[in-house]
Amino acid sequence: MPRFLTALLFLLLLTIACEEAAVTRKTDAAGPDATITGLPAQNRKTALTQPEVVALAEAFVRAQGYTDFVPDFTKVKVQFERMEYASNPEGVLKYRHNLLKPKAIGARQYDNKKWLVGFAYFWEEENIVRAVTMDSIGAIITMQHQDVRIDWVQGLED
Repeated sequence: MPRFLTALLFLLLLTIACEEAAVTRKTDAAGPDATITGLPAQNRKTALTQPEVVALAEAFVRAQGYTDFVPDFTKVKVQFERMEYASNPEGVLKYRHNLLKPKAIGARQYDNKKWLVGFAYFWEEENIVRAVTMDSIGAIITMQHQDVRIDWVQGLED
């Protein structure tokens, strides 16, 4: 009897976990041409310049709903942050809306092939920003969940 109850409990928990995983990552409202930046898809082969990196990061922050702009989730693929859950894209927007100012405060290249672009919070935070990171060609773009120091982003940390 204890084995039966243990197996039953295991199956119940497994079923709940699978259903939750399917619901929290559902983003099928986006169309086939949707991108995480809201911009047309590009197959870049050469490294981006700093102004191009900043423009791409600003498009990403806007399209992902971090600014005061309300994105069209039929044209944007929602990219979930680590430890971010919602039953639909609109649920993510409730948390993200008006979190960041739309203009980058600076960009810095690191590890020779990666970029970090800083965005200030709508409320004033002393010397911290949220960071969008990307590879040198803009193919992999991510919102980092931890804060970064403004002086490091702007190269003023010394």
